[in-house]
Amino acid sequence: MKSGMTGTCVVWLVVGIVIAMSAAAKDVPHLYARVNDYGGVFSDDLAKTIETQLAVHENATGNQVVVLTVPSLEGERLERYANEVFNTWGLGQKGLDNGVLLLLALQDRKVRIEVGYGLEGILTDAAASRIIREIMIPYFRKSEYGKGVHEGAKAVIDVLKGGSVDIAVRGSSLRRMLDRDYTILWWILLVISIIIWISLFRRYRRNRPRVSKKSGLTMYKLPEEHEDKHLNKGQQKEEQIGSVDYDVWVSDEAGDIKVIAYRNYWSWKFKKCMKCDHLSYRKTRTYIKKAPTYSRSGYGFREYKCVVCGFTKEERYTIDMLVRASRSSGGGFSSGGGFSSSSGGGGFSGGGGSSGGGGASGSW
Repeated sequence: MKSGMTGTCVVWLVVGIVIAMSAAAKDVPHLYARVNDYGGVFSDDLAKTIETQLAVHENATGNQVVVLTVPSLEGERLERYANEVFNTWGLGQKGLDNGVLLLLALQDRKVRIEVGYGLEGILTDAAASRIIREIMIPYFRKSEYGKGVHEGAKAVIDVLKGGSVDIAVRGSSLRRMLDRDYTILWWILLVISIIIWISLFRRYRRNRPRVSKKSGLTMYKLPEEHEDKHLNKGQQKEEQIGSVDYDVWVSDEAGDIKVIAYRNYWSWKFKKCMKCDHLSYRKTRTYIKKAPTYSRSGYGFREYKCVVCGFTKEERYTIDMLVRASRSSGGGFSSGGGFSSSSGGGGFSGGGGSSGGGGASGSW
């Protein structure tokens, strides 16, 4: 009697543990399309684009590729949850096991490509891992989750159609580079346009007609070769070194002269000399007086000299002490073997497909 009661208690204990584990597991969401965006990753336009590409591929080949994004795994293991979603949804055609699941968990910063048994020979664990590592995660690290999943889905389709994963990776890298370079190009064009506009405006201001405040007469600008007699030696030197450009305006009245200085902003290395006040003071050399070590800082000097008056000054600067480098590592990838088999067909009402864990996982 006692033995029977003990056996009954054990049975109920096992049942209780199973029920508790089932209750704690994350629920599988409803399958409503090929793109199931529970994580709020895609814009409407991008979701429609991916949905259309996956539908075209499925209609042409029968391979069913489905995307799922979730906010969090809620403590569930990525591989287990992906396998459960795959099996519950029954991805792929009956008897062919040709389904693929792309799962993205945002808060956990994890992604998985779960592959049906019938496609493991084409979309291998190694290929899935490269798609995640070299195509998707570079976008995820920039918080471009929609683009990352889209590029990953396109790579999966390319490989399933018989393409090389190397070509898929290079194609995605090229698109990523062009996206970045076009942005840089637009900024370069904008900066160049601003520079051209400023140069034209500055030229207009320098050459516009002037009237003398002294005599009220119209003034005209002297040619470069006739300017020097109206400039002092310091001003002439500034023009020679390119730090300042001077314009000299005169009228028909003797002694009616106006000298206007224009700073050359491309000549950034010159500063105003504290002695002669000309823009001719620059750094001539830098040298280390006491080198730093791992136990103390060091120092050096920067030497400045005025090209016009010859004034020289040294400024001391501190060099931080040396720090020993440390190594660290992080992130990682995992790929799972196993196989999948299915006993259900396509559509989005479920169908009996199952997965044994083929594919790859990644984190960033």
